[in-house]
Formats: sequence, C-alpha cells, structure tokens
Amino acid sequence: MSNPSRGRGGPRGGYPGGPRGGGDGFSGGRGSGVRGGYGGGSRGGVPGDLIFRGPASVDQRLATLDQLVSSFTNLTFKPERPHRPGFGTLGRQITLRANFFAVKLPKGPIYDYRVEITPSTDIKRIRARLFELLKQSNQEDWQQFVPFIHHDSSQRLVSSKKLPQPLDVQVQYYEDGEAGPNTRSKTYTFAIIHTTDFDVAQLTKYLSGDTRSRDYDVQPLVSAVNLVLQTYAANTGVRVGKNRYFFPSQERFELALGLEAVRGFFASARPAYKELMVNVGVCMTAFYRPGNLADAIMAFQRSSDGAMLQRFTQKLKVTTRHLGYKQKKPIKKIMPMSARRTFFHCEEYNGKISVEEYFKKSTFPLSYSSFTR
Repeated sequence: MSNPSRGRGGPRGGYPGGPRGGGDGFSGGRGSGVRGGYGGGSRGGVPGDLIFRGPASVDQRLATLDQLVSSFTNLTFKPERPHRPGFGTLGRQITLRANFFAVKLPKGPIYDYRVEITPSTDIKRIRARLFELLKQSNQEDWQQFVPFIHHDSSQRLVSSKKLPQPLDVQVQYYEDGEAGPNTRSKTYTFAIIHTTDFDVAQLTKYLSGDTRSRDYDVQPLVSAVNLVLQTYAANTGVRVGKNRYFFPSQERFELALGLEAVRGFFASARPAYKELMVNVGVCMTAFYRPGNLADAIMAFQRSSDGAMLQRFTQKLKVTTRHLGYKQKKPIKKIMPMSARRTFFHCEEYNGKISVEEYFKKSTFPLSYSSFTR
C-alpha cells in the first residue's frame, strides 16, 4: 500500500469556487484597480507585473459610482441591509490593485438540477466516482449534454443547455483503474430533476445597481457559477476542504516527519458593481509525502521518539493495488498484532489464514509482516 499526497488542515478562509475561466460562455478577465484606503506592501507570491502586465489603471466603472450612490437616496432604510450613504472624503486617494478578475457570463439562462442516486449511498468516495462515470456514460439521451454540465459530485448539477425531463441515466459502478464493469458490477440510476432556471439578465440588473433589484437573492446563481469555475481545478488538482485546490506539480517545501507544504489557491465568485468577479487567493497546506505507507510508518517510528502512531495515520487515505486496480481507502485503525499473527477466514483459500500468508499467496508479500505498534 502507498499513501497518496493528502492535505491536513490549511489556512482559514476562502470561498467555494475555482480557477479563472470555465466553460460554456464563462471566461476570466483582468484584475481590477479600485479606490481604496491605505497602501501596503505585497503579501508575497508572484510579482504583480507577471499577472497584470502593465501599470495599474483605474477601472472606468468607478466614474459612475457617485451616481449609483445618489440613486440610493430614494430607497427605504432597512437596518438588516442598509444601503451605502456615500464615500469618505478624508485622507489621500490612491489606486489599489486587487486580485479580482472579471467573469464573462453567458447570455442565456443557467439551468439548475437536483440529482438523486438509486440505490442511495452516503460514501463520498463512491458518489464522486459515480459522477465521474455519469460524465462517461454513452446513454443516447444524455451524452450530447455532457459538455455543458457541471456538478458538485454530490447532489447538484447545473447546465447551460436545458436537459430533457424526466431524465434517468443508468451507470454501472467500477473502480478507477479497472478495465470496465463486469458481471458483479452494481448498477446505479441517476434521476436528474429540474429545480429552477437562473436568469442572467436579472443578475446583470442587480450588478448594475438597479434599485428595483435590491431584494434579489444573488447567492443561488453565484453558487451555480462557482460550480463552473471550480470544474477544472476539481478535475486536475487535490481538493482540501470545500474550496482550496492544490496540484502535484506545484513547488513543495519540506517540513518534518514525512510532511511537506504545497502551495495552492482558493477562489470564489463575488458580485461587484457592473461585473461578476472571481476572487483568487494563494494558500498553503501540509501534505503527507507520497510513497510506501510501511516505509513511512517505520521512518516515523525511528524519528518520533515514541509519538503516537495512531495520530500519524489519523484520517490518512491509502491507495491499494493488490486487486489489480487502484482503490483509495481511509485507514480505520492500526492493529496491535502483526500481520504474521493476525488470522481471518478466507473462502478463497478454504479456511483460516494469516494476513501475511494471504498476501504472499496473492503475489504481494509484505515487507514488515512482523511489525507491531
């Protein structure tokens, strides 16, 4: 078994989302220059010139901000959501460059769907794999819509094309690495149920400061956009928490005891004046160094001066290959007995057998069969 790179913890903050860009009419724009308060130095990372490519310029939308605020005088005051009375006049005006990038939205509506899987499963790994297989399905009334859909690998799906209703898609489950389904593969049915249409024109009015859109709830549509923005990162990187993504090819920094720090990013769509923006920020978190799990445990034992091994492996996931394909599993517990002294009943070998002997017969002999914690 080997332990794949996996994050533990990470910085607080961030919001659901993904990298700039996306598909189906979504695209990223340039960083914005906005009016701000006090100037400050860079917090690190890539120099601004490599991202923005040129001197800062004041966003032209700001020229009409005073008109926008003046229009608020006709609104009724609401303490739960007060409108802005105006801009400050003290201090020195500066140009502030922010890590916000414009998102170009499609003109048409965004269709929202609820996904129900039968038979149901609460195992996140299996649900995520089922959604992968859903996108690979060749079912005739489904395949043509796959390029236009995005999902959360759980229970929600959005599309830039309207899907037929009712829509049921059958999927045969098999693990990543297997050649395909077999006679024992379980069949799941996806029921994709339409819930609502998001009118992009209504969002445009809201972003433009139309006072009649004051009570418009922008969050459902923004969360749908976040599903689109996060698709590339979710397919190519490692997600930690709800919204932070890290990539194996990124620079790594050695920590200690089999740990290393990896740089990633978090991102989220944010409504701004006359634009929908995506806020992109850099973050770092600790990962286990990928490699053989047994070797990592032995190295931990040698270097930790008696620290608890159970804590080292807490919530750790490993990849097994002894069945002929890769399978990711969480470690539940490290047993006090060695593989040589742990027995179980195995129908394949007609009775009781030790863990050591089982793997020896399976052409995967264990390197540390006598190890005990």
